Amino acid sequence: MQGFTKGRDGGRDARFVGRAERFPSTSSPWSGITIIQAKHDNGLNGHFAEAAFSGATPHTVISKEIVRLQNLVAQNDLDNYLLVSNRRLAGGTNTTICQRISTEVGLEIGNVHIWGGGDIARLIDRFPDVMDLAKIRWADTPLIVNSADLCEVIIAIADAIKAPANPEDSPVVPRTSYEEKNELNGMTDDFARTLETQYLKFTGQIQKFLSKPENDEVRERYEDAADEFRLKIVAKRAEYDTFDQVFVYLTDQLTRRDPVLSTRVSARLVRTVIFHMYWFCDIGLSASEV
Repeated sequence: MQGFTKGRDGGRDARFVGRAERFPSTSSPWSGITIIQAKHDNGLNGHFAEAAFSGATPHTVISKEIVRLQNLVAQNDLDNYLLVSNRRLAGGTNTTICQRISTEVGLEIGNVHIWGGGDIARLIDRFPDVMDLAKIRWADTPLIVNSADLCEVIIAIADAIKAPANPEDSPVVPRTSYEEKNELNGMTDDFARTLETQYLKFTGQIQKFLSKPENDEVRERYEDAADEFRLKIVAKRAEYDTFDQVFVYLTDQLTRRDPVLSTRVSARLVRTVIFHMYWFCDIGLSASEV
């Protein structure tokens, strides 16, 4: 595999000439000139289906990529094409993009392949040594959480908490007291009081929504998001002086870098759901964990 330095690479991040051992399969491996292009997205939850990425207009990422690939074909410098990105990739979108590249570039559909973020994660699990080869250590990475599950949860409960909340709706549940939890996690009194004043009134509505049998799928996504947040917060908690900073950082990460959350819901709604997780001890330390 031949890599290329950053710059005008003619649409290539890497080039392989020969017969692949296992790709796309051991029975029908690619042969000839394979071009691999990487398209990294700085967002938390980018999608291949976003118009700016795969739309039909001339200025989208895929449209520009197709022009470069057409030039490579004209130079007899392309037989197979692999596009890799950390964006989310759905099956239908995969088929649509591959078919478009095949048609406009002049490659057989079997010689065009796309990997999304899920594929990358699956391959890292299968070949963990590549992390060492790339000199990537998880401990060196910042506190970054995937917003996919939380995004679906927030959109689902948006209508449920539009109605004015009654103070008596705030649930009383057996758990670590708010004061003790704040002390355990290092949340300041002023910040804790502000959160309680602004968002506690909605926790009852959210809990009722999540407890309904017809919302089982949403509740599962909520639990998946809470599990991820909890584990990553534990791993990175020492980097923040207070839990106030963790709370604000999570909100900023989710609302600024997720294309859906940044356009379809308010930051206030995101903070409401994160507070709900904290209030019910789904994230942050509780007395039973100390």
